[in-house]
Amino acid sequence: MSEIITLKLIESGFWLLLLSVCLLIFHKEVKRVLQSLSNFKLLGATFELRDTKESIKSYILLSETLIDLLSTNTPVESLKDLMSMNQIEKLGNFALQYTKEVSNNNWNEQLLRNITHLLIRFNRIQQAIDLSDILLANRPDFVDVLNLKALALMNSRIPSNMKNAENIFADLVERFPENSIFRFNLGLVKISLENYEDGLKLILRAIDNGHWYADQKMLLDPLLYKLRENKPNEFRALYDYLEEWKVNNNLPRNSTNISQ
Repeated sequence: MSEIITLKLIESGFWLLLLSVCLLIFHKEVKRVLQSLSNFKLLGATFELRDTKESIKSYILLSETLIDLLSTNTPVESLKDLMSMNQIEKLGNFALQYTKEVSNNNWNEQLLRNITHLLIRFNRIQQAIDLSDILLANRPDFVDVLNLKALALMNSRIPSNMKNAENIFADLVERFPENSIFRFNLGLVKISLENYEDGLKLILRAIDNGHWYADQKMLLDPLLYKLRENKPNEFRALYDYLEEWKVNNNLPRNSTNISQ
């Protein structure tokens, strides 16, 4: 990152928001910096700090470390384990502010997608929807973000939102018929809306398309609760179908029968 860009960001106040997030997430490392300006260790490297200027540089390094992590294909689940609900909320606020401060032609879309995914994982549903809408306003046919928005709507459990999620997933399934993730999620939405017959057909097709490889705990999804409680025989048949598919593909069966 060039010194000119850094100075411009500092002047706009953008870095203050970013640093506040990073201070929360990397508070242990920053605490070491404040306690002793002689040196500190980050990711196995030792840094010598002798003055305030160097301390500020170390904060920027921490900020860039977080940005680098969120700008890659690093599994979101591994990042999720490092953060708290409060930190994720602040990260969501940072992302929304980022889209205002930075020209949309220069957005780091991987960063914004990862933050949206984290917001969904932490059930910060409205922030995730708002961020998805901003990204889609810039690129209406952004498939990854359409999927994320539908996930956020689905996980809100609000019927009107789930109908919107159903429409998005239905469009994605039509366009990408071999994508088991879109098909499985459409099945989940339909089951949540108590359209059990169509939902089951979609999930069975997702199994045939190998969705187990993407989600080995697929039948433990909370959105299958209604099927499990209201249609136990159908859920048992679904479980047996998956187990048979695994046997046919030389995969290990479940040691515990979750259909009981």
